[in-house]
Amino acid sequence: MDRIFLLASKAEIDKLISSSKVDDAFLDYFIKYNVGGIFSVVQTWLENDLNESPEEIVTIINNIVDFHP
Repeated sequence: MDRIFLLASKAEIDKLISSSKVDDAFLDYFIKYNVGGIFSVVQTWLENDLNESPEEIVTIINNIVDFHP
């Protein structure tokens, strides 16, 4: 089964944050931190051949990203 994950291109990200007043260095760190976390979840899923479907993994990732303690 093919497992395909789409990532937003840098141009799309830049368009979303172009009006942001957040410091560029912090924004760069924040994006790398979040993308790294997503890759870590996907890598663990693939390496351990976990039972979740691609849709379930996306739901898990979205729940983690949307979590606000």
